[in-house]
Parts: sequence; structure tokens; C-alpha cells
Amino acid sequence: KAGTMWRHDVLEVVYDLTADLLNTPGVISQNVVSLSSPYVRVPRDRDGVLTVDYLMKDLPADDAGIAALRDLYRQEPLFKGTVVSDDERAALVLADFYNEVSTADIAAAVERAVAKYRSAELDIAVTGSPIFENMEATLVRRQGYFFAATIAAILLMLWLAFGQMQGVILPSATALLSTALALGIMGLSGIPINAWTASVPLVVLTVAARHSAQMLKRYYEEF
Repeated sequence: KAGTMWRHDVLEVVYDLTADLLNTPGVISQNVVSLSSPYVRVPRDRDGVLTVDYLMKDLPADDAGIAALRDLYRQEPLFKGTVVSDDERAALVLADFYNEVSTADIAAAVERAVAKYRSAELDIAVTGSPIFENMEATLVRRQGYFFAATIAAILLMLWLAFGQMQGVILPSATALLSTALALGIMGLSGIPINAWTASVPLVVLTVAARHSAQMLKRYYEEF
């Protein structure tokens, strides 16, 4: 949250988190990318012999070691903007999973890996398609609870507005039938319930109940 990521505590998290992900079931180890990944290396010319060494094989023990690592990183143009952000305030740890691993399992594995390294001084953000897809599925599942709570709120408000069962049953029945019709049309049209369409039942339910209650209220006024 302050300064650059060229600090011992940040590099230690990168080092340990990389090691954890390399040993996580379902991870393609060859695709793990970070400062300390064994698959991120720097080509060097040693007396006419080309060698390829780790960018950060061991955790630097002191400021001199950190400075040497920073200089080594900056000297290699291919690394710019990859494992370290351009402003050098963030470090990337990337893990790739096999296709047969579900998005829920990927999200759970990533969260287990990063949970023990979160602190007040360090922000750890997770991203990627599996993370988004898992969150989307979680939000869709929650819509069921929101839908039930909306029905309960509408029934309560109708009772407070009309004070009789007819004023509760007619608008709520109209709203539920409209919602069922909307969901049926979505199903026949092949439109899935996802993060973008999950709010449709709630919107249809509340709008239909409101219009029905307004018409019924006007009927009672004339009656």
C-alpha cells in the first residue's frame, strides 16, 4: 500500500505464494509466472557461454540483494510490464490450471493460496476468467434468496396498503404469473440466467405488483 514492491516482505510473499501454487493440484506448473518462478529466467553471457538462470532463485536476504534483483529485472527489456507493474508497486503471480478443473475449484484453490498472505500492509487482488465466472455463479445463486425476500416484502406492503386478503392476493398473483411468463419466454428463447439477466425476475415481479396494486387501489376508490 506504500512504496514499491522491492521490499523483503513483498518479495517473500511472492516467493512463498509462487511455491504454493507450483504445488497446488490442477496447476500447470510450467505456466506459473512470477519473479521467483523457475520458468522465468534471464539469459546471460558467461565468457562466451550462454546460460539461462532464474530471475529470483532465492529470496534476497538484504537490501543489497534486493537492489541486485531490481537491477537485473530492469536490465532485461522482455520483463518490462510483466511480472512487475510499470510503476513497480505491484508484482504478478500467474497460475494456469488444466481444463478439467472446474471454475469453483480454481477459485477455491486460489483463495486458499492467497488468504494466508493478506495483511494490512499488502493488497492481494485476484482476477481471471475462472474468478469472474465463479463470482457470477455465486451471484446467480443468491438471486433465489433475493427473490424470496422480494416476495415477502411485497406481500407485507400489500397487506399494509389494503388491509385485506383480496388486496394481497390479486396483485401478488398477477406479479408471479408475469414473472413465470417472462422466465418461460426466456427459456424458450434460449436466454440463460446469468449475472446480466438474473435481475429480470426481480424487476418483472416488482413492476407487475406495483401496476396491479395501483389499478386495484383505483378500483377500491371508485367502489
